[in-house]
Amino acid sequence: MDIGDKIIKNTGANAVGKFFDIAMLIITTPLIYRYLGSQLYGLWSLVFVLTGYITFFDFGIRQSYAKFIAEYHAKNDNLTINKILSTGLFFYFFIGIVATLLLYVNLNTIVFRLFKIPFEYGEIAKASILLAFCSMCSANAFACFSGLLDGLQRMELRNAILVLTRIISFLGILLVIRNDWGVLGLTINAAIRLLVSVILWIIAGIKIFPGLKISLFLISKQLFRKLFNYGYKVQVVLISRFILVSFSQMVLSSVLGLAYVGYYTIGFKVAQAVRMVPIFLSSALIPAVSHLNVRMRKDLIDKIYYKGSKYSFFVISWIFFGSSTVIPYIFYLWLGTQNPEISYTFYVMVISAAISMALMGVAPSILRGIGIVEYEMYGAIIRSLIIIPLGIVFTKTFGLIGLLLAIFIGIMASSIYVCVKFNKFYNTKPLALLKKITLFPLLLGGTLCIGLKWIVLEFGLSSASKALNVFYFTILSLIFSLIYISFTLLSNYFTSEEINYLKDRIKRWRAR
Repeated sequence: MDIGDKIIKNTGANAVGKFFDIAMLIITTPLIYRYLGSQLYGLWSLVFVLTGYITFFDFGIRQSYAKFIAEYHAKNDNLTINKILSTGLFFYFFIGIVATLLLYVNLNTIVFRLFKIPFEYGEIAKASILLAFCSMCSANAFACFSGLLDGLQRMELRNAILVLTRIISFLGILLVIRNDWGVLGLTINAAIRLLVSVILWIIAGIKIFPGLKISLFLISKQLFRKLFNYGYKVQVVLISRFILVSFSQMVLSSVLGLAYVGYYTIGFKVAQAVRMVPIFLSSALIPAVSHLNVRMRKDLIDKIYYKGSKYSFFVISWIFFGSSTVIPYIFYLWLGTQNPEISYTFYVMVISAAISMALMGVAPSILRGIGIVEYEMYGAIIRSLIIIPLGIVFTKTFGLIGLLLAIFIGIMASSIYVCVKFNKFYNTKPLALLKKITLFPLLLGGTLCIGLKWIVLEFGLSSASKALNVFYFTILSLIFSLIYISFTLLSNYFTSEEINYLKDRIKRWRAR
């Protein structure tokens, strides 16, 4: 299978996995929100904010697996792959023990002073946080097997595991709600999902890599330094993203109360589902680019950057603007209400993501694949340095809108920095690329979104009836999609060569 087929296959597998993940999010969030109520849902959100702090003990090694396993697989060096897996597993095992002990010692301070959780929820919060944190540490240690699947470009297996464990988790949520086991029951269910994921990662890893061996004697200081030197830069990026969520929720909890944490979390979750589109579309590029970089194929890497940015932005604009067109119906059908705070959060995060993707394309994935992560790291630092001080000041002054404005400013500054640095490094012309790749989908999607929203307002296409909301949602989604795809195909956005290539691949897959 050539590199193009691998990228298409892995991107398709990631798309299926992520869309299923989004579907589960859409189904389970309103169930949990209605079951717990705004106060306990805010608590539930904070539980997983704290478990995310394991990211600070990560050092980015986990993010290095796919790149370096792909690199050594291209060299047929199975021994080094086993050393990478062993080094990562035992490192995270040790880090997990240290992090859990630190959490346990400071649990009361974190629950009552940092998060200011009401005393009546204290015991439930402490038990849930400790359990969730331990399960996350365990999953982190064994994530090397998930990295093995990515590095060997077998992402269909990782996504099959994701789908299966999400189904198990959904059934568990129904069981928790039926038996009224509350926040702690939901946490236990999440821990079970992680445990099943780990078991399946190990089984899949053994199947596709028969020479797999984990041993203390395979731990390598040299490889650890190599993984660390690459990984800590990616880690800074992940911490910055984590700050975007956890810092925002902590500020809202302290300034406006738990209910606003719930509003923000729901709006952010839907926006994040949309924002994840560029990530899962381009994640298949990292091991592929790493593989090509070893073989000195810069010509193919350049082609992947251009075409990857083009195809990704076509899909992203479709989803960004399409979802923005029908978001009032989504929230009404989903939650039974149209809360303005939830909608504001969604719109700001989606607009930020659309502009960010227009500026950068798939540049971050290309840079990770060739091992240059400095630009993305410095961009993440800029984002955090803007969001933290502005977020506190703006939230106290303007409430939720102020926090969202601080986030928007931080994301834009970071994206512009990465765009400028990448295009300087690659000696490309960002404005020319913007014109060729992003301008048409951006203008078409934005115009359609504004036009259809005007029709909704002009003709009053809103109702308290669920049946009518389903009807409006379906019709507007179809109209947007048909016009968007038709106009794109009628334009010169896709060349005849690209269309024929896709048709040829579809015929080959059908023949199999």
